[in-house]
Amino acid sequence: MAIWIYLFLMVVVALVVAALWSILDRRRPDYARLWTWTALFLRLALGGQMLFYGFAKLIPSQMGPPPLTVLLEPFGDFSPASVLWLQVGSSPVYEMLLGSVEVLGGLLLFWTRTATLGAIISLIAMV
Repeated sequence: MAIWIYLFLMVVVALVVAALWSILDRRRPDYARLWTWTALFLRLALGGQMLFYGFAKLIPSQMGPPPLTVLLEPFGDFSPASVLWLQVGSSPVYEMLLGSVEVLGGLLLFWTRTATLGAIISLIAMV
């Protein structure tokens, strides 16, 4: 419950700050420079996270093989996240291929010319 209250307060503060900013800075025609820096920050942040998680899968260390006791449990007892985790962990080659796609998407995000392709590959990898 505390997290939901925290998120609600963040939204309220963001709306108040946006309203004040819009009122105080209503004569500015556009925010081209701010958008450029924001897009660069988002690109680098996403690229860094894709590399972090991609290398964790490329060197198969993120999702370990399922223990034998887990394989004896009924399938209906698993959450969707644990099904995905165990499925990827049961095949190190598949985990390495997923990691290589994430690393490729992350690397492409670091250059402006390939950022769109990197964003598309990252989106596909995350879906």
